[in-house]
Amino acid sequence: MTLRILVGIVLAALTFFAGGTLWQLRKRKVFLRGASASQPFLERLISQEKLATPPSQIEPYLAKNEIGYFINIASVVSADRRSQRLPGIVSFGALLLVLLGSFYLGYAYLGFNVALICLLGFQPISHAAKLNALEHIFTIAAILYRWRAEDPHECDEWVGHVPALGEIYKAVVAAS
Repeated sequence: MTLRILVGIVLAALTFFAGGTLWQLRKRKVFLRGASASQPFLERLISQEKLATPPSQIEPYLAKNEIGYFINIASVVSADRRSQRLPGIVSFGALLLVLLGSFYLGYAYLGFNVALICLLGFQPISHAAKLNALEHIFTIAAILYRWRAEDPHECDEWVGHVPALGEIYKAVVAAS
């Protein structure tokens, strides 16, 4: 009996960490979408001073590629998706195993872990997830800023074909 309780506690701890991770990934995605579409928010995030002196960790993305800056933007978006995919897959897999283990232990354990997953959804987005999303937005803005400074016509034309970047680009233009 005590072994079942110990296993139940371990499964609950796994649920807490894996479920929390999944919810944070979801909340980050929603925050990123909302922040990149909010012009007032973007204007507070993106300024001439920040764009002129970007953080050193994003410098590799700011160097013009021989094909063009749009490859840099594609690289940033791709890297962001990859960085979110692995934790999501691992967390989802761990939750499936936890739920299977909970089902094996009994309906009470299963119900508890399902309830815990649901309750974790009420946690606010973490500071780290917000910062990560803001860094992603700013990196794209810095690339657009460099591109626009070098070739405004080409940059305007390309962004016109990518509506998802419209609000970020407006903030970059306003800051320029």
